[in-house]
Amino acid sequence: VTIIVPRRVWSSFATAGNGYEKYDGDSLLKILKGEDPVELDYFKSFLIAELTIENYFFWRDANEWKKRYSDMKRSERYEGFCYIFDTYIDHNSILWINISSDDYQEIKRLDNELYLDIPDTILDKCIGTVFSYMSVQSLPK
Repeated sequence: VTIIVPRRVWSSFATAGNGYEKYDGDSLLKILKGEDPVELDYFKSFLIAELTIENYFFWRDANEWKKRYSDMKRSERYEGFCYIFDTYIDHNSILWINISSDDYQEIKRLDNELYLDIPDTILDKCIGTVFSYMSVQSLPK
């Protein structure tokens, strides 16, 4: 049986060691942006097998929300934020991501205080946390 695997996926798997090495964020970013669709499919398949696909979906949705932020009306921004919060951040969400309690409390505080005036930076810490997790825990494997 022959298995064809993209070089970047193979090299990260072949040198994973204990799984805690810091990997180049540019490599992960290229994978997540889908520059090589096959590589992205392999990575998503791995995340599904590891039960961490929510990290990719959150990263994708949060970055898309940030990208579209200036083109949306205030109500659309808030609706998009609520979708992301309810889907990934709320403790009862179906695709709950692992973020710090402090980050969770900060997002809840800003949501309550600012309502429709949610800043485009509100998810930045969570995006960074999820990206770091994928670069350290998922990409090396």
